[in-house]
Amino acid sequence: MAATTTNFGTLPSSSTPLSPSAASPIKAISSPLVLPLPSMKLNEKNYLVWRHFMIATLTSNKANRFILGTKIPHQFINDNDRLINRINPAFLSREEVDQSIFSWILNSLSESLQRRGVGCVHSWQLWEELDSYCDSQTKARSRQLRSQLRSISQGSNSISEYFTKIKSLVDALIFISTPITNSEHIDFILEGLNEEYQPVITLIESQQDLPTIHNLESFLLTFEARMEKGKHKALSDALSVNLVSDPSFSSTPRSSAIRSKN
Repeated sequence: MAATTTNFGTLPSSSTPLSPSAASPIKAISSPLVLPLPSMKLNEKNYLVWRHFMIATLTSNKANRFILGTKIPHQFINDNDRLINRINPAFLSREEVDQSIFSWILNSLSESLQRRGVGCVHSWQLWEELDSYCDSQTKARSRQLRSQLRSISQGSNSISEYFTKIKSLVDALIFISTPITNSEHIDFILEGLNEEYQPVITLIESQQDLPTIHNLESFLLTFEARMEKGKHKALSDALSVNLVSDPSFSSTPRSSAIRSKN
């Protein structure tokens, strides 16, 4: 029987087809992959951190193509192989690696997201499903955080406490790669300040160049300290006035008061 040599080995001549039972099985060659699991399993809030780790790991293994769905060999090299069910060795090898990556991705998901893998067969399908779902969750989370920033107010919080509350929301936006600008950050701070800070708000809004967040906080802390000092002085002055004007706190000598009782 004549034979044909290809990049995938020696194939039988098409002039003498073989029966499926005569085709010897081909064992795929295992690829050495190093796929550590991330320290945090994927959930609805940490997609970008998880994604960064997964892509970095795939890149180090030169395996990004498996989640991109590119460079997929044909299952059969020619029609004759299809008739005798002789599968392309390159296809088998890729399938073996692909299923290793599929299992790795699946094991990196939190329990609530593992159901997203139902119906997916290849790693690129699972990746696309997760990317689509988590992207929509990220956008929804971004809208929620921005809404909280627009509605936040100082209330009874000190300046330090107020800045901490805003920073936690700003950092959450950075965490999901939807950060706000410095100008937006300052606007959110000024809009939520109590009425007593109106002189500061007017001063800052009249400036051509906006301050940094740290400079603004320092300025507001100084203003807050001066207001507290003024409040204490006003309270002390009020108490002094009350003591002087109250008849029960007259300057009558104690000895006179004792004689009058006798």
